[in-house]
Amino acid sequence: METQSQKLTRNASQWARAVSSSRAAIPPPRFHLVRYFGVLSSHSKFRSEVVPKPPQDSAAFRPPPASGDQLLFPKLNAQTDDSRPSRKRWAWLLAHVFWADLDTCVRCGEPMRWLEAATSQQAATALLAKLGLAPQPPPTPPPVSFGQLRLKFC
Repeated sequence: METQSQKLTRNASQWARAVSSSRAAIPPPRFHLVRYFGVLSSHSKFRSEVVPKPPQDSAAFRPPPASGDQLLFPKLNAQTDDSRPSRKRWAWLLAHVFWADLDTCVRCGEPMRWLEAATSQQAATALLAKLGLAPQPPPTPPPVSFGQLRLKFC
């Protein structure tokens, strides 16, 4: 008859054998399990001819056409249609990350359009005053102390 300590020793040795045999099947950290050779490898000269390119999202770089008058900024609109901008538009980035659609009005569903823009500090101050906002940011709140919270009890 087997004693309790012999059972534990046998179970521990079986467990150690199982772990050591399964350890060979676990790859080391940062080891790629899929390897590409030939024209699919990353250093192949012909990879660009074999691997398809992902479709470009045209909304990422060009705003949708809006009805109505638009403000024209000659410096900003100097780009021609055949050249691709170096960055994606903020409206597209916000819609892509936060699902916030800044190209469409939430009230009527029509495309948004520029009504007014400030190109200088004086114009920004006048625009903020017209909208009832202060030209300066609000004051910063006092710092929060990270000590023990003191409650006043009656």
